[in-house]
Amino acid sequence: MQILMRSADTELACDWASYALIRDNVEHFLERGGATQQFSALHAIEHAIDEGANLVPAAKLRGEVLRAWCFLWGLALPDAAISLRTRALMTGALPSDIRGTLIARHAGWELPVSGATGPVPQVAWLFLHTVLTLTDRSVDGDLLEVRRVADVEPSRRSSHSTRKKQH
Repeated sequence: MQILMRSADTELACDWASYALIRDNVEHFLERGGATQQFSALHAIEHAIDEGANLVPAAKLRGEVLRAWCFLWGLALPDAAISLRTRALMTGALPSDIRGTLIARHAGWELPVSGATGPVPQVAWLFLHTVLTLTDRSVDGDLLEVRRVADVEPSRRSSHSTRKKQH
């Protein structure tokens, strides 16, 4: 699954897995296992996954992503958390209202990223880079349109796609 984000003049796509890795570890380590208002813009992306699209406050999301990047930089992938929501999406189960996170290796669960090594923010760089690029000039009141899109065929997939909007 891909996430397409659009600012006033640019749209970028990133993989859902890199978003889920950041969100789950923010929820586990910074929010102590439950979503809070401190990261409400980050969690608002979930609505795009569930509903197909959502508008997210750009400047707030930038601040939340920068805080997450700094805090999670020392977190090695083997110590990373996964949420029950992410696990449900990965296994094809319907996500429920039950929230929670745990260290993936303690449960014997795989993370949404595979074959990667390094600190969590490095592994999730695609999501972080997408947000930071789109919000580099954002001010309060600016919005990002976030949409869920199906994966493109592997032969057509790029690790980071960019498209400038036509005016």
